[in-house]
Amino acid sequence: MRFPSKHAVIVVLLWAFAPLAWFLMWRDKKYHSWFPKLLWINGIIFGVIFITQSFMAIPRLNTVYDALHIHVPSYVHPTAILLVLLFLAGQILVGQLLQQKLNRKKGDAQKHFADKLVFPIIIIFALDGILGIITGLLTTLTPAALLQPAVKHFFSLPTPPAIISVVPTTPPVLPLYPSPTPVKTQKPLSFSEMNSKYGPCTRLPTLMYHHIEDLTLAKKLGQSGLAVSPAYFDSQMNYLATHGYQTIDPQKLVSFFQSGAAISAKSVLISFDDGYDDFYTNAYPTLKKYNLKSILFLPTGLVGNPGYLTWSEIEEMHASGLVLFANHTWSHKPMNAKDAEVEMEITTADRELSEHGLNNPKIFAYPYGTVGQFAQTLLKNLGYKAAFTTHSGSVLCTQMSLTLPRVRIGNEPLSGYGF
Repeated sequence: MRFPSKHAVIVVLLWAFAPLAWFLMWRDKKYHSWFPKLLWINGIIFGVIFITQSFMAIPRLNTVYDALHIHVPSYVHPTAILLVLLFLAGQILVGQLLQQKLNRKKGDAQKHFADKLVFPIIIIFALDGILGIITGLLTTLTPAALLQPAVKHFFSLPTPPAIISVVPTTPPVLPLYPSPTPVKTQKPLSFSEMNSKYGPCTRLPTLMYHHIEDLTLAKKLGQSGLAVSPAYFDSQMNYLATHGYQTIDPQKLVSFFQSGAAISAKSVLISFDDGYDDFYTNAYPTLKKYNLKSILFLPTGLVGNPGYLTWSEIEEMHASGLVLFANHTWSHKPMNAKDAEVEMEITTADRELSEHGLNNPKIFAYPYGTVGQFAQTLLKNLGYKAAFTTHSGSVLCTQMSLTLPRVRIGNEPLSGYGF
């Protein structure tokens, strides 16, 4: 937990001492005539501060919701802000009307100020103070850092991985080649053996990327294991375009699974995981340059957060016909979680993609490559036709359509991957 900044101290003192000042004014009747003017002035000032603080507080609230594993509909925060602003507008109006009434009185204004109005006004001031302190704390004290240990202690919830936060941090660097305890290596199945056991099968390499970014920046951000430089990516796409490879529409793969429709030789799929903003700035222009199609597996709950794509960018790329946006859960949660959490993650993303006219045909990729039986059953019931893992391989088989392999691509020529 970090200590409060000077900004935090100022905000808390501001909203804590304002109600105290109003209380002291209430105790001395000679100040009562100040109340109407303070009422509408405070409403204006607080309205400006509240709106400013809300923009900073909402991302932190989202972090708290994620720590508590609570899904809050997108309309809740705007509705709450609207209600507070209506309250402040009413406060300003009441203050103005009372001030006009006092201005019409002759003589000592304090004699014409009804005592019965004092207490309701103090209540309004108190509500201002409470709302101000809450938004000030949420803006400055990083509540997730305070709440997550309590959540873990009282509810025994696991600490969520950094990448599943709605305000995400650097995703974990996954090793390219895990090193398990040595066991006897089994001979890989040949294409004919796989076709006999799991077929019909087709040879369709599916390239897997995450970040397309400068490697110096990737190293600084701890993303080296997930990054390919823009220059290397351009050379890889150029290699595909100049060596007779074609990127196919994912619907052709679905048609192969459903009816055995042939997929031509030298076909490939290009996939990107997680929806990082460097896809729009570094990968998408290159795909357009060579007229290559791709699939982007999108955790919909991360859209619009720092470092991730926005819905307007997604809609622009979808309209080009070059990018299929597919399901990668709502918050990038591993699919070996509790069934209820898995269901929420998959169905929420499924709904949000559908609302934006995306994910057709229905394709899925497992976050971290973690496959769960419940997830497979749910995907099948929801009409998903294909689901990709991070397992290495280029042979895609009908009876393994929900556990398909891919080829993780690094900063090497594609010829080194067998192309």
